[in-house]
Amino acid sequence: MLEDIDTGLLFTEWKFENSIDRVTSAANPRNLERVPAGSEFEFQMIYDVEDLEQMKQDLKNLQFAMRLLEDDTLGGHGSRGYGHIKFNIRKIEARRLEFYRQAGNGVKSFNSLNEQELDHIAQFFGE
Repeated sequence: MLEDIDTGLLFTEWKFENSIDRVTSAANPRNLERVPAGSEFEFQMIYDVEDLEQMKQDLKNLQFAMRLLEDDTLGGHGSRGYGHIKFNIRKIEARRLEFYRQAGNGVKSFNSLNEQELDHIAQFFGE
C-alpha cells in the first residue's frame, strides 16, 4: 500500500511546517519525515511456555502494555496527533511440541485473550 502513495519517498512522507518568530516575524520552515496515517505493519511474537501460571500473568501484562501503548504515542510530536497506533490481533495460535514433530497437527486458534481463553490455553498445555 505504501509503495502506491506518491510522496516522493519510499514508505514515508514529508510534512512541512513553519513557525514564526514572535519578535522578528521571521519564518522558520522545517520538514519532518513521517509514516503516512493509516499505514499497517505486521507484528509477530513467539512465546515459549515454560510455566503455565507465569504464562497467564505474562499474557495479561502484555495485554495491559498494549492498551497503554494505544493510549500513548510512538516517536515525537504526539501532541500534534502523530504516532498513534492501534493493535489489531487477528489470530493467536498455540502449538504443542507434537505440532513440530508431525507437520500440520496441534494448532489451536483464539480470537481474544479473556480469562476463559487463558484458562483454556493453560489446560491445553497442561494435558
